[in-house]
Amino acid sequence: ICDLDFNAGRLELTGDTDRLFEIETGPGSDVEPQVDVTLEEVDGVQAVKLRIHQAHFKSSVRMFGVRTEWTLKLNDRLPLTMSCDINAAKAHMDFSKLRLASLTMDNNAAASEVRIGSREDEASLDIDNNAAKLDLVLPAGFAYEATVDSNVGKHNVTELLPRRTDGRYFSDDLDTNPRKIKMHLENNAAKLNLRKQ
Repeated sequence: ICDLDFNAGRLELTGDTDRLFEIETGPGSDVEPQVDVTLEEVDGVQAVKLRIHQAHFKSSVRMFGVRTEWTLKLNDRLPLTMSCDINAAKAHMDFSKLRLASLTMDNNAAASEVRIGSREDEASLDIDNNAAKLDLVLPAGFAYEATVDSNVGKHNVTELLPRRTDGRYFSDDLDTNPRKIKMHLENNAAKLNLRKQ
């Protein structure tokens, strides 16, 4: 389980480590990461919970013009439940090499690209895109289902998921394909671009 809170900067997330996690900060970064690690029991199984957030500003930080650059690498062997708040930032989050089972994301006044991998047979995505731009890249070979709430926003969900019933969009193979990605997408005064890799 990983909870990530990232504000005002550039974030790169990948799965290129066999350690639990690694974080590299860019040169001149004004904000250091703080990591809290705890053990929790989830459905009768012990799980490691990471909480990663910005700890403090260096004393030289100007009120406007914060520079934060992080490269976050997560373990590519463990199943992953991810929750993240991305605020006023630019984020490239590549879950291709990770065993992502669930993603909950608030993308607020940010420009983010999120790539979902194919290592798990099922994944659920719950994404709020608020006054932001989000490119959501899905793996090929999956059936897709989405509920979309869009207020003064623009999205292209119908291009990838042409069928609609009872407020749900879905691909033609939803009933026959055992590999599925289920999504709840909120798009408020924002742009959402959905595509397959």
